[in-house]
Amino acid sequence: MPIARTSRLSVRASPSELARWKSVARHLGHATTAHWIRALLTTSELVGDNG
Repeated sequence: MPIARTSRLSVRASPSELARWKSVARHLGHATTAHWIRALLTTSELVGDNG
């Protein structure tokens, strides 16, 4: 069952930044950059990092 989304995060990035982020996400085993960002946000939330 899909997770209901209640908000959207928008980031401005150059095409080269997007390509680099996609590469890093795939290297770390994530199917998409969005999955990687969600994992980063979840990890940050779990460790109590507000930055």
